[in-house]
Amino acid sequence: MVTGKVFRVSAQTLELMVGSHTETIPVGRIWSVRVQYKDPISDGARKGALTGLAIGAALGVIAAISTCGDEGQFIDFCSGGGAAMVGAVAGAYGAGIGAAAGLIGDALQPSYRVVWRAPVTSKISFSVTRFPRATGAVFSFRW
Repeated sequence: MVTGKVFRVSAQTLELMVGSHTETIPVGRIWSVRVQYKDPISDGARKGALTGLAIGAALGVIAAISTCGDEGQFIDFCSGGGAAMVGAVAGAYGAGIGAAAGLIGDALQPSYRVVWRAPVTSKISFSVTRFPRATGAVFSFRW
């Protein structure tokens, strides 16, 4: 993989500026061309918050139901309201943790778009070969 700035494009080659020199790459060696773009980090925070909310709420409800019937509680977790309250609190914590994780993950990971991809050129061939003392088969494929 070669990374650089596009210097010149022709039908046969792509010239990239790599550091202080140019590198010429024939078209046959190019699989794809990707361009880095600035991705807003708010979408990572939103996806992380929604994921954290769902996981936190589910774990909170499970924790409330699993402690149902224990002595010495100040909240009745056996009721639907108590379990919903624990689920809401755990969901809020999960949303905060998920938003922070999504924000950091989205900020650290560069985003790329594929602007050109080489056409798929696959070839499969099969032939029977006869030799003076034997017969053989040849199967070949290329992609």
